[in-house]
Amino acid sequence: MFVAERFRGTAAETIAAPPDDWGGRCAVAWARQLRLGGGAFDPQAEQLVRVAEVLDAANGR
Repeated sequence: MFVAERFRGTAAETIAAPPDDWGGRCAVAWARQLRLGGGAFDPQAEQLVRVAEVLDAANGR
């Protein structure tokens, strides 16, 4: 089961939990952002590679 939560200090807010179809909503938001934002590259996206590396290391990959 996949649950997405947002943490603020010691408080947690559930953003998505089954049977929520969050994946489709994320894809639509991404496409809308590309359209409205002019499709420019966001330099902060480079941090996603580092996040993936940390998650892979934490999972022994």
